[in-house]
Amino acid sequence: MTEAAHTAVEQETDPTSPWYAMARTALGCAHYLGDKSHAALEPLRCATGSQAAAPMVRTLAAGVLALAQHHLGQHEKAAATAAAAGELAEHFGLQQAPQANMAYIAQAVVAIHRGEHDRAQTLLEMTLAPRRRTPGMSPWPTLCGLTQLAELYLNTGDHLSATACITEARALIDEFPDPHSPLLELLDRLDRYPRPAQQATRQPTTLTAQEHALLRLLPAPMTLPQIAAHRHVSLNTIKTQTRAIYRKLGAAHRTAAVTTARRHGLIP
Repeated sequence: MTEAAHTAVEQETDPTSPWYAMARTALGCAHYLGDKSHAALEPLRCATGSQAAAPMVRTLAAGVLALAQHHLGQHEKAAATAAAAGELAEHFGLQQAPQANMAYIAQAVVAIHRGEHDRAQTLLEMTLAPRRRTPGMSPWPTLCGLTQLAELYLNTGDHLSATACITEARALIDEFPDPHSPLLELLDRLDRYPRPAQQATRQPTTLTAQEHALLRLLPAPMTLPQIAAHRHVSLNTIKTQTRAIYRKLGAAHRTAAVTTARRHGLIP
């Protein structure tokens, strides 16, 4: 990603071109994801200030710029930049656009720094929900949101939800292997975060025999319609049983349910 972005920056040197900002946004994002926030600042500032850039490119650049500033300890600048990114998204009606996700992740990071945990959780969950529903999305904003949410959960004592986020993030990054990724190092650090001993003894509500049989299929790479066909029941039945499993395990989604079930020895 970094090599391709450098090539784009070298090829597009006209500040009046919309591609000028896009190339520098790509380079800034690559540097930020590579844990080189200092190097990310200048290309992202250029992209954010470009009047020729598409609004969604400027919004993305501003969101990542705020994250880089926060990472470098420039918290006041990060707060101002994150607010500006949100204003750009709202002015151009991009609140639901994937390119605006980093703006709201940046706002969540600022909220965490200020101790506004409820606001941060709302922003992160709002950002992640459509990305989970839509196939083919770029993994990087999703991973940024998941790692921030996992850290937030750990710091507020919700270790079960944190583990589910970490598991989901690892499953996603496994699809795009990068052995030297700082995100992997971050996930390893989150995994080492101390968990209370009593967390392991907490037992979920008892599952029915049918729910337990369905639970054993959830780790498999089958969709719910495929599971319904496999078990010779209707899709609605599978959906009802799946919702019951999630509720009893205290899980928000399939990956979290599998993680919780394994922790309690319900499935291998």
